[in-house]
Amino acid sequence: QIIIELQGQPFFSKNVKNYDPFFGENVKVIVGDSTLGATIEAIKLLAPKSVRYISIDGGHTRQHVINDLYIAESLISEDGIIIVDDFLHPHWLGVTDGTIEFISRGTSIVPFAFGYNKLYMCKISSHHKFYEAIRNSQFNHEEESLHGCKLWTIYKNKE
Repeated sequence: QIIIELQGQPFFSKNVKNYDPFFGENVKVIVGDSTLGATIEAIKLLAPKSVRYISIDGGHTRQHVINDLYIAESLISEDGIIIVDDFLHPHWLGVTDGTIEFISRGTSIVPFAFGYNKLYMCKISSHHKFYEAIRNSQFNHEEESLHGCKLWTIYKNKE
């Protein structure tokens, strides 16, 4: 498994070590501006469609988010998950704007859930699997739609 943090946060590596069952040994963290040369070269070393989890959290401009999502789309495996941090955050409207523009272009990744300030996305072919997993989970959730795609809004766990 590879985890990519495009334009990462300092606490990310600590969380990987604390919560990853392999203590981060199977994780590749790429920190940097995804529009700049050194980061682009590091990303090119990853095989297309080989990544199971990508966290996008960094550049909060519309263009950064669109760029990060195109990179994520090329790298994510058929059963992988992309998490967009700060979606609908009032201080980072570029994240929301860029994500909605990306989705509106008819790409191969779509949202399946929103919760805790994060939008969860996957390949179209895996949407039903993840959507149903949340439907059958212990999470409180409500069905919503984003740009024509069904997704769950997730709330605190059921008591």
